[in-house]
Amino acid sequence: MPVRLFKIVLFVFFVGQIALAQSERAVIGTVFDETGAVLPGVTVELTADTREVVAVTDDTGSYRFDAVVASQAVLSFRLINFSQANRDVELTEPEQRVDVVLMLGMTADVVVTGSRTFRNIADLENPRQNLVGIATSASVGAITAEQLASRPIMRPGEVLESVPGFITSQHSGEGKANQYYLRGFNLDHGSDFATTVAGVPMNESSGAHAHGYSDLNLLIPELVSGVQYTKGPYFAEHGDFSAAGSANISYLNVLDRPLFNVSTGGKGWGRVFGAASPKVGEGNLLVALELSKNDGPWELPDNMRKRNGVIRYSQGDIRNGFSVTAIGYSANWNSTDQIPRRAVKAGTITRFGNLDPTAGGSTKRYSLAFDSLVSGGTQSTRVTVYGLRGRLNLFQNFTYFLVDPVNGDQVEQTSNRWVYGGKVVHR
Repeated sequence: MPVRLFKIVLFVFFVGQIALAQSERAVIGTVFDETGAVLPGVTVELTADTREVVAVTDDTGSYRFDAVVASQAVLSFRLINFSQANRDVELTEPEQRVDVVLMLGMTADVVVTGSRTFRNIADLENPRQNLVGIATSASVGAITAEQLASRPIMRPGEVLESVPGFITSQHSGEGKANQYYLRGFNLDHGSDFATTVAGVPMNESSGAHAHGYSDLNLLIPELVSGVQYTKGPYFAEHGDFSAAGSANISYLNVLDRPLFNVSTGGKGWGRVFGAASPKVGEGNLLVALELSKNDGPWELPDNMRKRNGVIRYSQGDIRNGFSVTAIGYSANWNSTDQIPRRAVKAGTITRFGNLDPTAGGSTKRYSLAFDSLVSGGTQSTRVTVYGLRGRLNLFQNFTYFLVDPVNGDQVEQTSNRWVYGGKVVHR
């Protein structure tokens, strides 16, 4: 009898084990981005019968859950800069595969390792379609490097004309900050549109010529990796000057190949540009130099002379890395301002003439910025620290001899400043 009872117990035990083994399943899969590249470091949470299990994708973007005892489960996928994905799964196979493609979140930072390498929201092939379901409204968007490359750009500030509804114009010489318009509203020289280049704010508080004065002539279009923009007074996180909108213009870390270009044209226009990004240590060193000149159609040549350089060292990837960027820019120019129509009709001056040949200006700007991003799981911390030195001298005469018929009404506007700042963003 004891032997028989033992056999029965042993039989029941093995049958139970077999049944349990048959009910246990494995859930496996791989997580990709929209280009098909695998995504390591994705937090994957499996919920089944009120039980929660967490895994993290490995270097191949793969994850695995063993011994799942349930017929249904919910999988959640989370990675910083990407929108969360949820999947309801019917567990019908012994080894159930669930592959997922994560879409970029609208809060993703514009960080690109190369203009043809998808790393973030600014490199979507078709942002107008691919931002559907990601952007909160039509007031938020991104411009890709590929889109910018297809646009003819006469002056650096026209990079912003890639933003729908944005217009860039110019007056008082090519070296002065542009005049900006968005959705039909005059933003003066940037007083209501917050702009950053490579993490450094461009708007000047209490500027010599205008509050929020934003001189984008130091921008090098070939280095722009993307533009993230907002429109409207809905984004307080962008701070002062963002009442009408904002734009974050980011530079590349790595070029696809070295660049060298010599251009010339009529009216004294010419430009020499070169850039390279050799491997240095564990990172890349981006070096770019731009020299340009422009006289324009005026009887008094603009004599615009610009010198511009960028040095940028970077390491890491979209989730963990840092960059140090140094920018040096200087320019000087003459200015043929607005003229009275009656003076042209009377033959006193021609359409391209001037009444004050001493108008013009000079500017210098040198900046150094450090930017780092540390990510883990579903959180990230970005730290940006910058310092800049700026100088501006403007000689302008809008009324000529109205106030002082003898000496004229010319004014000199000067700015000589040091600016330091930083920003910490934790998501």
